[in-house]
Amino acid sequence: MQPLVSIIIPTYNRSGLLKRAIRSVLEQDYRPLELVVVDDGGTDDTPAVLQGLRPSVVEAGVAPVFVRKENGGLGRARQAGVEASHGELFGWLDDDDTFEVAKTRKQVARLQETGADVCCCYLTKVTPTGNERHPAGKKRLMTGFDPGAYVSGAAYAHINSMLIRRGKFDEVGEFDPELKLSQDVEWCARLAHLATFCAVEEELGTWDFNPAAATRVNSMEDLIRRDEYEELVRLKMRERNHKRSNWDQQAWVERVARDYDQFVKHLLYAGRVKDARKKWELGMELTGGYSPLPRLRSKLRRAIVLALFGRKLKHPKFDTAEEISM
Repeated sequence: MQPLVSIIIPTYNRSGLLKRAIRSVLEQDYRPLELVVVDDGGTDDTPAVLQGLRPSVVEAGVAPVFVRKENGGLGRARQAGVEASHGELFGWLDDDDTFEVAKTRKQVARLQETGADVCCCYLTKVTPTGNERHPAGKKRLMTGFDPGAYVSGAAYAHINSMLIRRGKFDEVGEFDPELKLSQDVEWCARLAHLATFCAVEEELGTWDFNPAAATRVNSMEDLIRRDEYEELVRLKMRERNHKRSNWDQQAWVERVARDYDQFVKHLLYAGRVKDARKKWELGMELTGGYSPLPRLRSKLRRAIVLALFGRKLKHPKFDTAEEISM
């Protein structure tokens, strides 16, 4: 008998988009399947929409589990979905994204073939400027047991791409309630230290990426506030995992050096030269002066001189915070 798979959709005031996400679950060519939708205390017509869809869910041979809770953010909604689910395997799907028809079937087969704890895949990242495969570039999908690759950023898997054995959630623990953004990155770092991964190297879902909507980046100050959360995530990565025997300090240093390089530059582009200097000094302390941070000395000096004339550094390529965040 095939294992029951639970697909969990956390949602908040997106009843229109939610229908599309649910349809992509019902169209999966795998059974048995359970659909868990967590309404995170929204104020729109989501409860009525879900009740109207219930007959269609049942008719499709999918078990419906609809949960409504007080608003607590995406991490808590994802967690509530796992707690309400019954599947041996589970995965998350954001309410504005979709799965390809064969995603669940192919990932279950790969998990059974390898005995791994988690199966990931590529996603199609849909942006205002076009579509691309995610992860892109030199990043590879998570495979095997290599937590250092995730920490350094050399390997990656979007949380919506994962199909996970239920027992691993209990081992990893809850999403960090202190994090309003990037809770999934910190949680996945813990997962990477406890789980073996396999992959289906195909684009089996879509990720609708809108930087202004997803991260509220409408100004340089918004971008800097997002950086503050990203910085907290990196520090929590080390805090939560550094005592593990498989912790890779060098991998963390490499990641943090690249991130702080960006944090400092964003402060400089905002004209906050003193804050940039402090951030640079902290990055140098955390990483022991790892590249590329030492190269920022000249940029900091130039920013100080420009500030004397009431000017600030400009990004060499982009004009707006939203473009930088892409």
